[in-house]
Amino acid sequence: MKYSNRSSALPAVTLILAFLFGFVPRTTYTHDDSQERKEAYPNPFKEGESVFFQLTVPRETKIKIDVYNIRGQHIRNLLGGATGELHQAVENENIEWDGKDSYGAYVPAGIYIGVLVSEGISVKSVKVVKVDK
Repeated sequence: MKYSNRSSALPAVTLILAFLFGFVPRTTYTHDDSQERKEAYPNPFKEGESVFFQLTVPRETKIKIDVYNIRGQHIRNLLGGATGELHQAVENENIEWDGKDSYGAYVPAGIYIGVLVSEGISVKSVKVVKVDK
């Protein structure tokens, strides 16, 4: 597996949630309000499973979502390409990551960070854990 070494990605791989541009972390609930929905689920996840990141965008804005490993190496873009794309306001949209890198290979067990970037600024990050079978 080949990963690009992006030192500029390191600041994005923080576990601090920023409250910028109206992106506010929320806890949402299932239809019967009995179980809490997480920002990423299932978490932890196994090879062959997908993990879903919940996306809430309060207004139309340019965004992208990338996955990094714990070392800050870029694993895969999930939404928006290299520069981001205009995205409509949405609440609780599921963005799927199949646990594969940009080359289509499954990533090894470890900690991964999904990073939401809006207008070029990292506004939210979510940690997910991949476990062995």
